[in-house]
Amino acid sequence: MFTADSRTEKFLDTMGVKWKYTNDMTLKKLEHKWCMKNLGRSHAKIQGAIQEYGALMDKGSAAPAPILWRSSETNRHEVLDGIQRLLAEELRKPVNFSAYVVSTDSVSMVRKIRVFANYRLQGGYQESSEWTLQRAVNLLVDDGSMSVEEVADMGGWTLSAVRDKKIVMDTGNAIRGVGGPEKMADTLLRVISKQVSRSDFSDAPGPIASFTDDIRKMRLSAAEAEPYIDDFFAVNRQKGKVYSQFAKNLADFRSNEGVASRLADPSRRRHQSMSVDGKVMKAFKSALTMTENALESNEQIHGLEEYFQVLGKIKKALHGIERLGRRL
Repeated sequence: MFTADSRTEKFLDTMGVKWKYTNDMTLKKLEHKWCMKNLGRSHAKIQGAIQEYGALMDKGSAAPAPILWRSSETNRHEVLDGIQRLLAEELRKPVNFSAYVVSTDSVSMVRKIRVFANYRLQGGYQESSEWTLQRAVNLLVDDGSMSVEEVADMGGWTLSAVRDKKIVMDTGNAIRGVGGPEKMADTLLRVISKQVSRSDFSDAPGPIASFTDDIRKMRLSAAEAEPYIDDFFAVNRQKGKVYSQFAKNLADFRSNEGVASRLADPSRRRHQSMSVDGKVMKAFKSALTMTENALESNEQIHGLEEYFQVLGKIKKALHGIERLGRRL
């Protein structure tokens, strides 16, 4: 038992598609496997939602009518929104039911409605905003159906959030493409995306796959992984032999005692934190590598006076630590 719904009508009007409301739809007019594909959810069928809608219908409470689209190829109707409601209605063996039928010749528009309908209409058992954003980027931005600006406007996200998600997903896809981990946390991918160059994946796929797999195995947080990521991707891409540089950085990474220990026992969540002198030396080595890379690639760095001031303060602090050590 379905009824007209002003939210659905407003949503379809916002999408810019023509639609009609019919009371003469039947289950036989739907695609044969209409309940097997649901782009707006992580699972096509949500049993809890089906039971809840069924209970409400049994009490005489009509649910919002589903959104359908008739495919010109099959001459049958695909369900764009409302699969859980239809499954609940199917158990009641209806002769016919009400529905909104969208009229469009754009497959891209059909995908947009499928992805955004449940999220925008705020129905029960919604997917998270993060899940819907990832779905939108994957299905709509990556295939050119929508721009990041359009997705941000449609989903109510900030433009920076959509751009960030796109970068993170592109980085994850590139890592999987070279044989790296199938899944990595967005926080880790975000750190990697700031250091990696697109050409790295073709120049050194093996070392990158091995390094990212090690990072995953070590179960590092983004904060823990960041120094290792900075060091691994600190290569001079203008110098040539990029593969050799990454291979060396991978070997240096794996030779680190703390890394070797954590790889040997990745299930242990608490590990001894790096000592202060180890952290300072690691920072110095990273700064030296980046500075040498800038020199070798003839890159200009402006405002060197400020850099020398910082260097002077570092030297002063080191001398202070040295004097303190003598007194102790």
